Amino acid sequence: MSPQIGQTYSSAGPGREMQLAYDAACEVWVEDLQQAVPTAEKVFYDHKGFVLSSELVGAGDPETEAFAEITGKVPTDQVADAVNAITALGYVAQRDVRGQDVTKDYVEARRAYEDLLHRIKQLEARLAEATGYEKQRLQAEVSRLRKELREPQDQLTAVEGEIQLATITATLVEREPYEGEARTGVRRAWQTFLDSATTLGVWLIWGGLYALFVVPVIVLVAILRARGRRPGPS
Repeated sequence: MSPQIGQTYSSAGPGREMQLAYDAACEVWVEDLQQAVPTAEKVFYDHKGFVLSSELVGAGDPETEAFAEITGKVPTDQVADAVNAITALGYVAQRDVRGQDVTKDYVEARRAYEDLLHRIKQLEARLAEATGYEKQRLQAEVSRLRKELREPQDQLTAVEGEIQLATITATLVEREPYEGEARTGVRRAWQTFLDSATTLGVWLIWGGLYALFVVPVIVLVAILRARGRRPGPS
């Protein structure tokens, strides 16, 4: 069975889970951008996340299409609900949620960190019993390895952050949500009715013209033919 967005599941290896990192992007057309921006920002906090950046462009300029771009993070198991809440603000022009398998990166980073940490602990155990020159040498070695430990530790922290927190980029565009292909609901139904009525009206007009001009001609031709078939006087 396929996993739901934001969940992990056991891979082919026994006792192991596939590690997935999620990111999402959406574009939503809204009628009131000033009202939609704080509402969208609140979605991140409502889903136990936070906003990284929020930029509003073109507001108040009638010659520029106003839009806002909000980027934030939410826990991975909240990404689907958060995206649904943001896209509920208007017409959804784009919605994209992607998962990336980072199992290999996670396993390698964790192994590198744990192997180096284990080596440091072994040296510290020897250091506790060492004396003289040997003690100084072990202290220098432990100090050097602890500096080296920062890199795999940072890599592991970064991968774990990608797994635990999903990035969402939401673009809000101040645009009439019923333009062109965006007609939905009652507006679309009404437009469909108008289109159908227009088509029906055209056919009725053509039918009327046909009845007005063509039918009399057909009747006249029939009368003339009937008269032509009458037998002459004997």
